[in-house]
This record gives sequence, C-alpha cells and structure tokens, in this order.
Amino acid sequence: ELGILDAGTGNVSVTATAGSIIDVQDDLVDVDGDGFATNTSRTVNITGTNLRLNAAEEIGEADDPVDTMVDTLAANAGGAVYLYESDTLTIGTVAPVTVNRVALESTIADVTDPADLVGVAATSYAKVETIDGSMTVDDAVAATSGDVLLAANGTGGDDDLVVNAAVTSGDNMSLLARDSVLQNANITSDTDGTEDDIGTIDVEAFSGSIIMDGDAVALTDNDNIRYTAEVDAGLGILNAGDAYVSVIARTGRIYDAQGDTVGVDSEGFATQTGDPRVVNIIANGMRVSAALDLNDDGGTVDPLDTSLNTIAGVVGQSIYIYETDDLTIGTVPAVPVERVALESTTATVTDAAPVSGLDAGTNAKVET
Repeated sequence: ELGILDAGTGNVSVTATAGSIIDVQDDLVDVDGDGFATNTSRTVNITGTNLRLNAAEEIGEADDPVDTMVDTLAANAGGAVYLYESDTLTIGTVAPVTVNRVALESTIADVTDPADLVGVAATSYAKVETIDGSMTVDDAVAATSGDVLLAANGTGGDDDLVVNAAVTSGDNMSLLARDSVLQNANITSDTDGTEDDIGTIDVEAFSGSIIMDGDAVALTDNDNIRYTAEVDAGLGILNAGDAYVSVIARTGRIYDAQGDTVGVDSEGFATQTGDPRVVNIIANGMRVSAALDLNDDGGTVDPLDTSLNTIAGVVGQSIYIYETDDLTIGTVPAVPVERVALESTTATVTDAAPVSGLDAGTNAKVET
C-alpha cells in the first residue's frame, strides 16, 4: 500500500509477491464527457525515471489508480492494472532495479529484480492514462479477460497516442488521444474466447488525425469498430467480421494508407497498377463521414478497398470505393461501440441515426 515513493531521476521497482499494489491516498477519479479521467485532488505515488510494477493480484483500483510521474513503465498483474500518469509516458521495457541492502554488521549486498519487465500485462483489465502528455506503446499491452484503455490526454497539440506494439483485449478496447492516434501495430479485441462477450474497438483522435501504418490491423471477433478523427483517417486494415465499421473524419478525408493504386482497362474497368491489392475494410456494413474526400489526396488512383455487404455515407467532396464482390449501396445502421474509462465504467458511443445511400459533393465512384 503506497504513499509516496520519490526516486528523483532514479528508478523504482515495486513487487507484491502474493498481493496487490494500491494507492493509500483518497484521490479518486471520475470520467468526463469524452471518456478521459478527471480528479480534483491528486497525490503522485511514484516519481522516477523508470518504473516496474509486479503484483500477484491488482495494481491500482478501479476508481483509485496508482498515480505516477515517470518516463518509462512496465507492469505485470495477476488481476487488473490501473495507472494514471502525470505527463509523457512510454510503455516499454524496464531493466532490473538494483538497490544496496545494508546489514547491521556493515556489509552491503545488492538486491535486484530477476529479469527485464516488458510492456503491460494484466489478467483482467489494463488501463493506462496520461493527464497531460503523449503516450508511446513500444512493448505489448494485453488484458487477457477484460477491457483495455490507453488514453493520452492534455490540452491538445502534442498529446498523441503512438502504438508501436501489439495491443490485445479480452473484451472492449478504447484508444483515445487528445491530439492524434498513430497506429503502427496490430490491435485485437475479444480474444478471451467467450462467445457472449462484446469486444468492440473504439479509436478517437479529438484534435488531430488517426494515421495507421498500411499493414496495421484492427481486428474484432465479429464486433463493431469505430474510428473517429477530427482531421484525417488514414486506414490500414479494419476487420470487423460480420459486424459493422464506422469511420469519421470531421474536417478532413478518409484515405487508404496502402500503395495499391488502380488504372483503367480498354473497357473502362479498374485494373490494379501499384502494389498488390489489400482490402482496407472487412465488415457486414460500413458507414463513412468525411468533410473532404474518401480516397487518397483528392486523386482518383487509390480508392478505399472494401469487402462489404452494404455501404452508405456522406462526404463533402469525392467517394472512390473498390469492392471485392457483391455490394449493396443501401442503409447502414448506427454503429455502437463501448468506450472504456479508467474508473472502469463503459459508455456507449454511437452514430446519431442510420445513414442511407452515398452522398458526395463532387464525384461518387464505386466499382466491384
């Protein structure tokens, strides 16, 4: 049970071999309308450069996370992980922390951890949030049977969430950034194998863009996926199986991050000219909303590649869709996902109403 551990620029290791690591302060958190944590009175439990936390049971509690001010974090828990960081944070690898054990007879012996601790691993929930700073995920984050929350909050401008390593959840997943989300690795939800569970994926960039690496995948077990960006949404692969996908670019465009461009044959049909074709969206249905184009850079050579039953949407400029097989331009319902909060509530985030047909300010081009 932690009060305050202040190592300055040193490193900190906390191990609870048979129990939990919890905050004895009464600095509880709530949740705001965007899904970020709030609290009115906070005391930092752990200050240092690198932090490793290892517990047989819980690290933090649902409404009372362990409060940190560190550069790099690694954590492993037999139960849940709840961490609330002051500023910029990297989830990565932390080497063993060595201290000197002083004996009464004036010898000193080194006491150290057995091995590197890597990423964040929890049996149930894995929830990490920054108050004012970016978060970079350089090693895997996994919640075996529960939800995942990774949230980079702040005043906007440099509060990015950068995902460079795999993120997996047994149930729902929310990746939130006050600025942009940069997804360079795969994220997967609903991995616990329980048929009755919901494992949606919820990604939102409140002031910036969502930019996926072309090969990065967001995968659910037939659950909804929702990507919402204030500016642009650059898509790798979103695979919702038999469920639905909603992609929103409030002031920008939705585009294909692959280099699989198309040309035209002598009869006027599209032909692949660039890299081998990679399907961006796999789902029962997809709805799109963009202030500008649904294609790449306003050009006509790199359409969004889909494998859908139904598509619908509204864009301010042009729509370019290249579908694998049978397609209906029809009505797609609202696409709800579960937004995961640090204090362990979830809230449904969804579209206002069903959308029908394709409405484009300039060109509307769809080909199977």
